[in-house]
Amino acid sequence: MKFQFISNKHIITAQQYLILSIPFLLITGPFLSDLAVVITSILFLVYVFKNKDFKYFDSTFFKLFIIFNAYIVLTSLMSEHVLYSLKTSLTYFRFGLFTLGVWLVLDHKPSTIKYLFFSLLLIYSFLVFDGLKQFFTKENIFGVYLASGHRVTSLFGDEAILGSYLSRLLPMFFACLIFLNKDNKNKNYFYFFSFLFILI
Repeated sequence: MKFQFISNKHIITAQQYLILSIPFLLITGPFLSDLAVVITSILFLVYVFKNKDFKYFDSTFFKLFIIFNAYIVLTSLMSEHVLYSLKTSLTYFRFGLFTLGVWLVLDHKPSTIKYLFFSLLLIYSFLVFDGLKQFFTKENIFGVYLASGHRVTSLFGDEAILGSYLSRLLPMFFACLIFLNKDNKNKNYFYFFSFLFILI
């Protein structure tokens, strides 16, 4: 399989931009963020077959993921709504490839962690301040009012998922924070105030 029309550098760079865009795309809904995951996975496969670099498939993580994916497909086949269940389990494979794609990018561009941290910090800062404004003034900076009269939603409009968004990305935020501040003597204070800032 020939992929000489695209260079390794371009593949890695495209994947990096897609990975960094996902936290922003999640705010728009599931379609664009999922599309970024799929394209990143496809680019990973292009890179692997282009360079015959199959070491990522030989990892313990990927082997365990294959077992898990096979398990959820089998349970889908035994469910009462087979087609509906398979729709989710069969396509779940993309997340395993996406994770390998992230690994590939980090191997070539370790600075991606730093950029991801600042992307998350930017999003968190905006959403927290915008949410606080909406809480106290009843509308955010774009004039969106509280959902159902009392729910803070910030950029999510009528969807009351602001807390869900922040909490689900919190482990990734702190993983980047810990990695970047592992040599910082005052890191415990930094972690505490960062967590308190988000918890509000």
